[in-house]
Amino acid sequence: MTTRVSLTERDCDWLLESSFLAQLPEAEQDAVLAEMSWAEYPPNAVVIEEGERPRSIDLLVEGRVAVAVRTQGGFLRTITEIGPGNLIGERAVIRRTMTMAQVTALSPLLTLSVPAARFMSLLADNPTLLDYGNNLVQVRDRADELLRVMKMNSLLRSLGREALDRLLQTSYLVKGPPRGSRREPLLLATDSAYVVVRGNVRLHGLEDARLSSHPLAVHVQGSLLNHVPIILEQEPHTRLVLTEESEALRVPGAAFRAITRQNPRVLRRLKDEMTSLGWSIGGQLDLTSNVIAIAPAERRMGATTLAYGVAAAVRSEAGLAPVLLDLDGEGTARRLGWACDDDEVGGLAVRRMRVPEGWGISVLWPRDPDDVFALTRALSAVAENIIIATSAQARAHEEVIEQADAVVQFHRGQLSYDVPDRNGQFHVDARLIGGEVGPRTGNSQRNQVRVPLDEATASAFWRDGNLGALLSNNNPLGRACARLGRVLLGQSVGVALGGGGAWGFAHVALLRGLKAAGIPVDYVSGSSFGALVAGLYAAGGMEALDELMRRRARIQTVLLASTISTRPIIHFVDGLIGPMAMEDTEIPFFPVTADLFTSQEVVFDGGKVSDGVRASSSLPPVFPSMPSGTTRLVDGGIINIVPASVVWDAGADFVLASNVIPRTTLTLVDAPRLTQNLPNMTRPLERLSDFIQSAYLLMWRSGIDRGREADYTIDLGMAEHRIHEFAKGDAIVHKALTDVEEHMPHITRAYQSVCALHAVEEVG
Repeated sequence: MTTRVSLTERDCDWLLESSFLAQLPEAEQDAVLAEMSWAEYPPNAVVIEEGERPRSIDLLVEGRVAVAVRTQGGFLRTITEIGPGNLIGERAVIRRTMTMAQVTALSPLLTLSVPAARFMSLLADNPTLLDYGNNLVQVRDRADELLRVMKMNSLLRSLGREALDRLLQTSYLVKGPPRGSRREPLLLATDSAYVVVRGNVRLHGLEDARLSSHPLAVHVQGSLLNHVPIILEQEPHTRLVLTEESEALRVPGAAFRAITRQNPRVLRRLKDEMTSLGWSIGGQLDLTSNVIAIAPAERRMGATTLAYGVAAAVRSEAGLAPVLLDLDGEGTARRLGWACDDDEVGGLAVRRMRVPEGWGISVLWPRDPDDVFALTRALSAVAENIIIATSAQARAHEEVIEQADAVVQFHRGQLSYDVPDRNGQFHVDARLIGGEVGPRTGNSQRNQVRVPLDEATASAFWRDGNLGALLSNNNPLGRACARLGRVLLGQSVGVALGGGGAWGFAHVALLRGLKAAGIPVDYVSGSSFGALVAGLYAAGGMEALDELMRRRARIQTVLLASTISTRPIIHFVDGLIGPMAMEDTEIPFFPVTADLFTSQEVVFDGGKVSDGVRASSSLPPVFPSMPSGTTRLVDGGIINIVPASVVWDAGADFVLASNVIPRTTLTLVDAPRLTQNLPNMTRPLERLSDFIQSAYLLMWRSGIDRGREADYTIDLGMAEHRIHEFAKGDAIVHKALTDVEEHMPHITRAYQSVCALHAVEEVG
């Protein structure tokens, strides 16, 4: 039996505000808690078996699980990972069906569990719980649609996938009156935030007694409403009315506050928005310190070097001096040959390293190793960003890691989930690449940073104490540290490159423009030709794309040969970058394909870069599909022509989408000119041209819709050129550069606005 008191004693009372319990009145919360018991699972334990009668429902309190479904070939495919605050198993219990997925613990797991039979009794005895349960199943069934709508709002999008999943768990779908009914429009309650799903919501003044009169404003799909007074816990200045045939997602105020306040960057944006709107915010949105723990999986990985690089990146990107808590500080000082001083912080004795003035960071550690956690709390009162360099062997550091706001799990290729995942904790998968780094898995779903084995840069740091070397864009380790800093500060950039044949050369112009403007790329996805550009850029940067431009005349021959066999595409890509594995690219690369049998989007996360490009470029009926187990994969443009959602799901904070398909495409071939002496061939060629034009018209429409999931969409449609004119790639790039230059000031402003950027400063 669980009670409110026992939740508070275990620091788990947040569940009452930001889990499904937030939808229930106190009496029904108590009834549900009384049936709950604590359950623990070790890593790799199967919590829910697929195809069985459900045994229980579980509310995740600590840890992470993988949700996997079985493909037609009989293989389990992970479709998502979820963490604290999420409910699992409820759909099968409420619908009285067999379970449809297997749920496996990825880390040590702590849940609150209710036996299925007891939960059914609770549903029968508690009408509000039954109503919520039915609503939750409906929300689950429409999760893809609802997430897509929520991502239309830039503020919600910036919360990230896990936070939106939790908001959905606590939400309730409300509907306006049917069309033609004589019912009054639905006046929405003021204790919740709302997302418009369908139709519109009217905004009226408090003094407007006739809700059918002219509104102050009308909000459409994707709008977020009433969130400002909810965050500030103030009375709203307006009333909201849901009109006929409209639908909105209601998020309880307590849940919305609890989830959004865990994201410092979102708080900064909210603070700016509310100040501009004239709201009195007082100290309710004051930011707390951000404690970041670097947790290496083993010794001698360069974790201390990485920690100093992260500190330099945070100093540069955030514009504030961080504190580096080096738990092996004495050893670091000896290695650098620098002196240390005795000092005191919050009544605790510490040692402080004498670092060069140009560093702009403080380096210290406790004299008594048992004071690590206490010192971290003391530093939280005076520093906004605290980076902790922990040891793989020191068990005393575990409490610090568990309580950190963000944990960087640094490993050689096989991610360990030994670090418990508590509510609100941000995890980064930092993978060492290059050399013999051990067994590797595919891409993590989110927040992955590749750390190249760069002994030259690391040696330069330890030899000269040159912290700037760990932040230089001219070496792999410097780029990795800067990228890791951006991910931790909520400033990472994802670029989605759409498909479109030879038009895709315009993406090269965009990437050149981003480099010239100093806008980084931390994740890249692509469909069709966009996957080719994305894969080459992820593997070899602009140098690989320059080589593509030099070999552009060969592409048409390669594609013609690929109508019979796809080996030429693979050989062509391997000839540009070598047979590089996707796990070894400096920038995580996500090629998108479509599964013909399940009609699902498939994002490649392993194998060679050339394999991912080949699968994403298999446009039927021109090129053969790619066999994968018992299914077949085809061109990603069919299902997601501009894969902005993919880089967002990977963890990108700012998403830039590039669409190259023009609204009005030119014909694939000029049938009358080519067939003037072959009149019998004119009509078939015209039909082929019409077919491909129609397909690309559909893809253009899809690209516009998908672009709404990005923070900025650039339309580089090259209507002057034809889709097959690969030999004219230089002309396409030249034309696109003009468009990119016009867009770049707007892209820069959008990037700075979304990521709340500070001026970059030099670090010595």
